[in-house]
Amino acid sequence: MNEARLGEDDTARWVEVCYCPTPLQEERPYWEQYFELTRVQDAHDRRRCRDQNGSEPWACGDCDCTERLERKLATLGKPFLETLQRECATFQRQAKVIVSATGARQAR
Repeated sequence: MNEARLGEDDTARWVEVCYCPTPLQEERPYWEQYFELTRVQDAHDRRRCRDQNGSEPWACGDCDCTERLERKLATLGKPFLETLQRECATFQRQAKVIVSATGARQAR
């Protein structure tokens, strides 16, 4: 998620290296706790994948298609984690102001 990007439509996009026969087969239950996965796709045609065709086991970790996709993604939108951290900090500040305005006791 360090490289995830947030698009203008508030859609988070990231590259996940996955060796499953179905993209994110193992990871999907975890990600679905936090995200609505609207589109999951392979980086390129699996028939050309060196891991899938057996010519280079575990090739996806250093695959040039992954690098190309990551470089392209880095040019889109805003950094997801930075945006999330900024929004959380803003929410926390606003919540403190609301608590202060109502005269409620603040925990320290």
